[in-house]
Amino acid sequence: MFCEPRRNKLVSHVGNTYSNIVYLFAGICVLLSCCLGVTTDAAGEPTTTGGGGGVFWLPDAVFGVMLMLLGLFSVLWHSSNAPKSHYPDLFTMDACIAYLIIRNAAMVLLALSSSVSCAMYVCLGLYIFFLTRISRFRLGNGYYMFNSGPWDYCCRFSGRRRLTDNDMDINGVCLFSAMPCFYMVIPTLLQVFVVKSVGSMYAGTIASTALAFGWSVRMFERFCLDGWWLQNAIIPNNQKTPPTTLQVLGSAVVSPTGTLHWTTGLTLLFGYVWVRSLDQVILSTM
Repeated sequence: MFCEPRRNKLVSHVGNTYSNIVYLFAGICVLLSCCLGVTTDAAGEPTTTGGGGGVFWLPDAVFGVMLMLLGLFSVLWHSSNAPKSHYPDLFTMDACIAYLIIRNAAMVLLALSSSVSCAMYVCLGLYIFFLTRISRFRLGNGYYMFNSGPWDYCCRFSGRRRLTDNDMDINGVCLFSAMPCFYMVIPTLLQVFVVKSVGSMYAGTIASTALAFGWSVRMFERFCLDGWWLQNAIIPNNQKTPPTTLQVLGSAVVSPTGTLHWTTGLTLLFGYVWVRSLDQVILSTM
């Protein structure tokens, strides 16, 4: 499934495992920003200054926890390749990727209603609802963790599995390659029609660039395409001897999945910074 060769060691895939530190760092940053607290008025309502942890501090805190869990479960999965560890990894991955989209939708409500508390609790409710639904799909309400699950013996969305099931063609490859564009639809609509501002240009640029770059490299993994020549250049497929330390490190650096991890971590971190900057723009007009 992975281009990075597997080692019979405690850490099976070095690059795929240690690249998850970016998720842990992003989670710490989000949680620290939420711990600053929220400025309230005499009635106990959050003020429209968005001071401290911001008006969405509660759902943001849940997002920070999910980022930390993603880092933990992804380390377990990629270091051991134990099938049961794949389920919580996929669950937390979906949970983190979806949050910024939900957050953008809640910001539209904030801009239209001017109700800080309403927007925050709607965002929290939508996110919790999404978590419960995606947990049924990825975890089977815990059934997959303790009984037979769909990913126990193979990865159903890997390129090889799709080829076997005739579930991948050039149209499918093009669809997957355009995923970063689809991901940016709601944020772009928010900027153009609601906020009429791009917020922090630097944060938005870093987030979108990291997303496009990481996803493009990941396409050459055994997911849609199968031709990441850098991996084979460092450790040839026909090499008979065990890889050297330099080969292992080089393979880890260019690993498509490892690249996806740190670029996605940057996307989520700077995407969060970007939505916080848009919060300030919206609140300044209320």
